[in-house]
Amino acid sequence: MCILKISPIIIHAMKPFAWILGITLLLASACSLFDRDRPVPEPELPPITNEGANTFGCRIDGEVWVPESNHLLKPRLSGTFGLKTFRLVARQIDTDDTAEEGVSIYLEQVVEPDTFWLSQIDTFICCNFPKPPENLAGYYRYNGIEAFEYGTSNPPYAGYVVITSMDTLTRTERRHVAGVFSFTAKDTASGRIVEIREGRFDVRLNY
Repeated sequence: MCILKISPIIIHAMKPFAWILGITLLLASACSLFDRDRPVPEPELPPITNEGANTFGCRIDGEVWVPESNHLLKPRLSGTFGLKTFRLVARQIDTDDTAEEGVSIYLEQVVEPDTFWLSQIDTFICCNFPKPPENLAGYYRYNGIEAFEYGTSNPPYAGYVVITSMDTLTRTERRHVAGVFSFTAKDTASGRIVEIREGRFDVRLNY
């Protein structure tokens, strides 16, 4: 049998290192406990900008809501513009992809910064007159069990979108649409109502 003997000199030399290691582990443990007890910062609304900052935020029933997603096929913020039509979707998706909620805006006849009143069902024009532009917004929420879809197309719940800045021509990161919005929407199935206020967006256009 081979018995390993460690010299007392080596043991004596290792004592300072063991002491330093113990202090390091103690400090790391204390820092971990401190971080665990630290309150999670509340989300804040992004500032109102007009430069393609790719931001979005609003208050949903008084609570600050900002998009967040790591999903490859469902980005946190998506904006498109074509044929005078602007579409925007902001998403908040759980890390395990079991729940999702989002805010969407759809505007027609967008040619310059302006105010767009969101449509209701009773705004359709019959006879020989063309249908007016459909300017819609909505909020949806899925939790894996229930699904709620709130839309301004359910009268009398509507609102407005004000486009404050737009650049749809340049092919750079400055290509964007920015604005503010506010609306109230209703889920037809459940009858529930949500109030969306202090909305702002400054989205880079995908195409």
